[in-house]
Parts: sequence; C-alpha cells; structure tokens
Amino acid sequence: MHCICSASTPPPPPTTTATTVDRTARVPRWPPSLRPPPQGSREPRPACSSSRADWWRSDTSELVSPTTTSCRGHQVWLEPFALEDRLVTCGEWCEFIEDGGYQRPELWLSDGWHTVQSLRWDSPAYWSPLEDPAVSGARWQRYSLGGAAEVVPEEPVAHVSHYEADAFARWKGARLPSEAEWELAAVLHGQPRSAMAPDAAQFHGVLWQWTASAYLPYPGFSPEAGAVGEYNGKFMVNQQVLRGSSFATPAGHARSTYRNFFPAGSRWPFTGVRIAHDRH
Repeated sequence: MHCICSASTPPPPPTTTATTVDRTARVPRWPPSLRPPPQGSREPRPACSSSRADWWRSDTSELVSPTTTSCRGHQVWLEPFALEDRLVTCGEWCEFIEDGGYQRPELWLSDGWHTVQSLRWDSPAYWSPLEDPAVSGARWQRYSLGGAAEVVPEEPVAHVSHYEADAFARWKGARLPSEAEWELAAVLHGQPRSAMAPDAAQFHGVLWQWTASAYLPYPGFSPEAGAVGEYNGKFMVNQQVLRGSSFATPAGHARSTYRNFFPAGSRWPFTGVRIAHDRH
C-alpha cells in the first residue's frame, strides 16, 4: 500500500505520550513466525512520504500518567521524507553481513565501531553460524524464546542495537527516521491510538523500532516532585527513542505517540529496524 501524505495534514485529536520499558515479568513465548503479511519478501515501498517541508504537530497535550514525558503539544519541522512500509528482514541483514557490514568502519558511528570491536559482534544478538550450512541451506540460526531455529529470510530481523540499525541504514544509502517522522507516518497511515495486533506495515505488534532521536524532554516538560520524578528525568541522557510496540508489549501500552528508550548498544529488547529516505 502506498500512503502519500503531507506533513501539513491535520493531526488527529490529542493523545497522551507515555514512556514504557519493555520489561514484563512474564514474557509471552516468541510467536511461531514474525513473517510479514502475504507480500513476503517483496521490495519495500513508502509507507508515508512528504513531498515538501512543513510543520507537524505532535499531539501530547494530556497529562494523565506519572510516566508521561511531555505536558503539551508542540510543533516539529519536517523536511520531505519517506519511510519504508515494512521492517528490515533477516534476509536483508544476511546481505549486510555478507558484504562485510560488521568489518567496515566507514558504516559505523564511532561509539558503535568501538562496541563492535570490543564485543566482537558479527551478527544480531542470539544468532550463531550453523555448523553445516550446506546441509540446511541456511547460514545462520537464532535462539529465541521458542528455542534454536534456522533464520528465516522473510522474518523481520530482531535484537539489533541502535548502532547496528544506523550502520545498516547507512549501508543501504538511507537513514533511521526521527521519532517525529515515524509518528507522522504511523498516524497518517491509519494506525489507531491503541494498537496491539500487528498491522500490515508493521508499525505495531511486531518489534520496537529504533529512531535517530535522542531521548530528551519535550518542550515544557519538567520532572514531577518526589519519587515519580525519578522515572524519566534522570534517564534523559545517552538513550535513543524507539517507537511502535512489540509482540510482548502489555495491553494498553501501544500507541503511535508512545516513546520507549534504551541505550544505543542494547540488543536484548525486542528491537527491529525501519529505514527512511530524504526526498529533497
């Protein structure tokens, strides 16, 4: 589906932005498959594109939760952009690996390259080479909550860090979206304010998605007094924003304005990648 939209499109009614950390005490089993809908391994297309620069109003005007990280709506200037309409797949990630993606410093942020070298990353977390790839027809296997299984090329790649997501996007000649671009694409692509089931464009219900945005306060935000103020304010450094939701996200915690956050090197959460393109 193509959804051609303008950043000047009127936003929906105000919603609440809250912050979650995907740390449930009882995590459901990994679903049998995270394959995209029937289109399979098709080439990605723009889920949302904006042909001109304009203002987008991020509607976060209600304050109803102590974990809210902003207290009023604010405007964000967006240059023309496009987001792909599905998450990056394991097959695409295998191509990145085979092209030397983990050995090419020009693709990596400085901190990311230091992390790759010091931790000896050569693939996503929980991946390992198969002992006899000629027999199985696949080179990698992954270990999940369902046990060890061969990597399925059509499934969205999971358990990658922001460093890896950024390097992959650069390898593709693209970039990660800002959180405002992601939110605009999700809202104008028709995503509900509360979404749990996976949608066709995989904005919700599959994997959290890294953005290029640092986890910083929205205009007008200040931490609440007392213990509740400890939750957000002190974490607003060295963290990257993730948007969307994963299959393990608790009910009521998934909406297009939600801000998750993790350090850039985190790979244990249920994280994936959606890339963006400039349209200048």
